[in-house]
Amino acid sequence: MFKRYDEFAAIRALFVGALLTVIILPTALAAAFDSPQDVRSREDAQRKAKLEERVGRVYWVRPPTNGRRQFVTFADVPGGHSWNGSRVTSAQRFKVVELVAGVGAYLGNYLVQFDDGTQKWLSSTDFAIHTYEPASVIADPTRSEIFEEDPAIIERRAEAREKQQRAAQRAAQRAHAAKPGVSIGMTKDEVLSSRWGKPQYINSTHTTAGTTEQWVYGDGNYLYFRNGRLEAVQN
Repeated sequence: MFKRYDEFAAIRALFVGALLTVIILPTALAAAFDSPQDVRSREDAQRKAKLEERVGRVYWVRPPTNGRRQFVTFADVPGGHSWNGSRVTSAQRFKVVELVAGVGAYLGNYLVQFDDGTQKWLSSTDFAIHTYEPASVIADPTRSEIFEEDPAIIERRAEAREKQQRAAQRAAQRAHAAKPGVSIGMTKDEVLSSRWGKPQYINSTHTTAGTTEQWVYGDGNYLYFRNGRLEAVQN
């Protein structure tokens, strides 16, 4: 009985292996031997799909507010040169209506419609370079020209965040200034509760006479403890 089961399992494994080979091998071989034209066509299709994600969405455009040169232009025809295009003079909202895709990573042109019904063409390159990216470590709404929401709202939110941060810093400074200084004879816990707070690091020395510690705060500031009590201050 067990011998027949083992034979059946072996036959089944061979059958599954052959089936997978028939299904997977042709696809793998086709991918391995794609012609350069096939590779380019596939990459172009992926880029086009990425560009098409903007179609139907609403954006805002405005000149940079930090005095930087204005780059984003709107043309009357797809692919129109930037020197023939027009630039906005204030914040304007528009909707992406259509994409005419080209070949390459950023090539393509969007037909956009402003709130007043005016239609213009916008290069996808401008989208790629000049769109505000909040998650970017170098995000700066004053330098950007295209936004996914009203830039006035973005700036008010940024200003409120900066105001909160400044208020928190001032509160921390006041709380720090209100803490007492240090005096000889203090315990470690008392020093930690003082305005000196926690040191950057501690150097400890253990001898038969006890334990001494040097608390290093930086900028030439040190505290010295002997057997848990503050013995000297250096600053």
